[in-house]
Amino acid sequence: SAVFFAAIVIGLDQIGIDVTFLTTLLAVVTSGVLLGLALAFGFGAREFVSNLIAAHQLQQVLQHGQTITINDEQGRVVEITNTHVSLLTSHGKVLIPARQFQQLSVLLPSDAQDE
Repeated sequence: SAVFFAAIVIGLDQIGIDVTFLTTLLAVVTSGVLLGLALAFGFGAREFVSNLIAAHQLQQVLQHGQTITINDEQGRVVEITNTHVSLLTSHGKVLIPARQFQQLSVLLPSDAQDE
C-alpha cells in the first residue's frame, strides 16, 4: 500500500497537481504511528529492563548458596538469572523478580570476618 500511495503521489506531481499537503500529511501520520510504537515498546519493556539492570547489580552482591531473607522469605540462593533470583526455601523454590531487591529490605548474613 505504501508503494501504491507513492505511485499516486508521484503521478499527481507529474501532471502538475501540488502534493505538498499530501506528503506533509503522510510524514505527520507516519511520525505519529512511530512515536506511538516507541512509547508502547518503552512502557511495555520497563519492567523487564528494570529486572535486567537489578539482576546485573545483584550478581556482584549475592553468591550462590548464600542464605538471605527478603519479604518474609528466607532461603538459599540457587540461581541468579537475567531477570530474577531463585531461592530454595522450606516451601520449595521461590522466584523473586530482581527489582524487588532494590525496593525491599534484604537481610544478608554477616561475615564472621567482619566481627
